[in-house]
Amino acid sequence: MNKILFLIVISISLATQAQEEKKKKIRYLLVDFGMMTHPNSYYSGEVEKVKTKSAILSSPWYDSLTGFNPFYNQAIQRTSNVQFQVGFNLPRKADTKFFTNPKLLLGLKFYNLGTHFVKGTLDIIPYDTLTSSQTGEQYFLNNTRIKSASFQNQQAVMQLNVGYQTNILNQTKRLNPYVGMSVGGGAVYRNSSAITYYDAEHGTGPHLSNLMKDTVYSHISERFETKSNFILNAEIKAGVDYRFKKLPAYKVFAEYKFGVLALNSGSKFQTNFNHHFQLGIQLDLWNLRKRSAKE
Repeated sequence: MNKILFLIVISISLATQAQEEKKKKIRYLLVDFGMMTHPNSYYSGEVEKVKTKSAILSSPWYDSLTGFNPFYNQAIQRTSNVQFQVGFNLPRKADTKFFTNPKLLLGLKFYNLGTHFVKGTLDIIPYDTLTSSQTGEQYFLNNTRIKSASFQNQQAVMQLNVGYQTNILNQTKRLNPYVGMSVGGGAVYRNSSAITYYDAEHGTGPHLSNLMKDTVYSHISERFETKSNFILNAEIKAGVDYRFKKLPAYKVFAEYKFGVLALNSGSKFQTNFNHHFQLGIQLDLWNLRKRSAKE
């Protein structure tokens, strides 16, 4: 009986010690709020998903793009994200001056993927010529016929991340450059596509407001909700953060990320190399809690 009690006491003691050591390793409970800008490269599978349903995308004009001057524009997307992370300190050499404060980050991230592009034709049609009665100068009046189809896709993503990050210089600095890497996987829980067709004629030249009027031949809008996707990505990052002197639990940061993204867009996974720039603010709830307890 005494041996059993002794083993129970030892077990409780070891468990308590392990729990205390685990608590010591947890150093961060982070919330990130950021704004990303990134070129979009995810659209091709999303177009295929809705092409058969869309009167605009399935039209012969959309595929052929016959005209005087076909054009294609792809916009840079600006999207927001929120991330919750738990951080653990990793072992390091005590005398190191570079790559200090390595940590393991486990996170849950919510963000958007965006695609926006326009393609169409632009034709310049001569309309008339005005000649000045005083100077003899000629002014050319033209009609510009624009046919365009715009495709915009927004995907809301929930993703689990595992990451590694370390400061490049000493941790005591308020301005800290850092590098890191992460892998993650998640699901798209909202996926919508908006398609617009616009066919209009506009006058170009001087004083056209009194001479010519714009003519809109067609303006059609479509919207589709499509099936959710799965997403996998791996990325490396480099950035810098600044910790406020009077508010050490708060940081502002700027970082650049480059990686590989795989999205099951359509019937198969589409893999893209992607990069984006992010600005944001980070709140360390763990340190904020400890400061509140001291006060």
